[in-house]
Amino acid sequence: GGDVSESERPLNVGGSGVVDLSLFDGFSYVALGHLHRNQWLNETVHYAGSPMKYSFSESLHNKSVTFVELNTSGIATSESISLVPRHDVRTIKGILDNIINQSKEDPAHDDYLSISIEDKEPILDLLGKLRPFYPNVLNIERPGLSFQANSLESSIDHRTLTDLELFSAFFKQTTGSDLDIK
Repeated sequence: GGDVSESERPLNVGGSGVVDLSLFDGFSYVALGHLHRNQWLNETVHYAGSPMKYSFSESLHNKSVTFVELNTSGIATSESISLVPRHDVRTIKGILDNIINQSKEDPAHDDYLSISIEDKEPILDLLGKLRPFYPNVLNIERPGLSFQANSLESSIDHRTLTDLELFSAFFKQTTGSDLDIK
């Protein structure tokens, strides 16, 4: 029942990757590991989570340690203590000019970042444009420029197309828009 993130490797010991929660019935407290998100599965079964973020899939996780005090009847108290890293792991998305303008007001501009650029046109030296404002960019995505392999028209003999027709077909495949020639 625990939530996983992309930074966790599949772990199977003895051929079992998933254990039924009812197997922990009768225990006062069960501390589990391996999953990176701090989470309680019920009143007594708890994944501690990792103390740091290890991928951008964990960017929205609140990292913490849990202090659990037990008494003779089970859990007496539990307290979650937040951990705040010097540099967080975050994701930013938007148009390049807007991202750069927002950086001037961003007190955490030196966080570890994945930036999704939504501009539709190609941008030369994108990392070079971002680094002065966000020095710890670790990943750049360009969803508007993603190549759609399933959009290829295999019935067209590209050898018969003019240069303009060939470039127009390439432009449409890579941007999803028709080339506007004026």
